[in-house]
Amino acid sequence: MKPASLFLGGDTVRHTVAHTVAACGRVLHERTILVLLLLFGLGMGCMLWHVARLQSHLIAAIALQDAALYAQALAEFRTLYTSEVVETVRPRGIEVTHDYRTHAGAIPLPVTLTMLLGERISAHEAGAQLRLYSPYPFPARRAEGGLRDAFSQAAWDYLQRHPTASFHRLE
Repeated sequence: MKPASLFLGGDTVRHTVAHTVAACGRVLHERTILVLLLLFGLGMGCMLWHVARLQSHLIAAIALQDAALYAQALAEFRTLYTSEVVETVRPRGIEVTHDYRTHAGAIPLPVTLTMLLGERISAHEAGAQLRLYSPYPFPARRAEGGLRDAFSQAAWDYLQRHPTASFHRLE
């Protein structure tokens, strides 16, 4: 059997709850401005957190959209260069090669020109980079080509499994 001092009856619990509610009501009534300030501060904190979250999502969405537009423009550039430049000069005997600098009168392959464009874009301090990924670099580019880091390896692996998808990582 339990001692009487440890057992709380239903009336005692109701009395305790009623007493607590009454005490809270007095505090709210006596300190209305303090309570309103606390609620206002809490509301402002929640709002600022939500706005910061929205801003982060917006920045990520814009970055992905810009990257997709740049990739599309680059693909169009390569197609246009191939059809309008390479196919125009080949019948005239102009060589199109990856090592065009060592051959007088030669022009670069579309992929070589893309790599050069990527080097120029990456040289600017705007934070943009343009790189082509392949585990099969040109023989003359083995030192700087290939899949050199974890990102390029992950991108290559993913795109081999999902050729029509895009791969991105926000860092």
